[in-house]
Amino acid sequence: MNYLSEEYLRDLGIADLPEDLKKPLVEGLEKQIQDRISLEMAQGLTDEQLEELANISEGEDEEKVKAWLGQNVPNFEEIVKNVLISVRDEIVAMKAEVLDKPNDNTSETQ
Repeated sequence: MNYLSEEYLRDLGIADLPEDLKKPLVEGLEKQIQDRISLEMAQGLTDEQLEELANISEGEDEEKVKAWLGQNVPNFEEIVKNVLISVRDEIVAMKAEVLDKPNDNTSETQ
């Protein structure tokens, strides 16, 4: 499932990057977000439910997966929202930290 809207990418400051730079960033973000969502969901599911979800997901029928999530993970939308906010905040904080660090290469050498 794709969770990254253009607005989200704009918030991160990567929406206007050239496609060859943007694509790997978006793919990495998608993977990170999907992993975090999966971890959050897994905490509330039984082993049987996890196996059932894995089997449904293998078929790559996104509508079927969404229907299953709607029945078995009632707070799925909240989990997604919280993960997206958390990832965005972490990236924005890291970006600010990097931009605020003084350049160590500015010291004079003689």
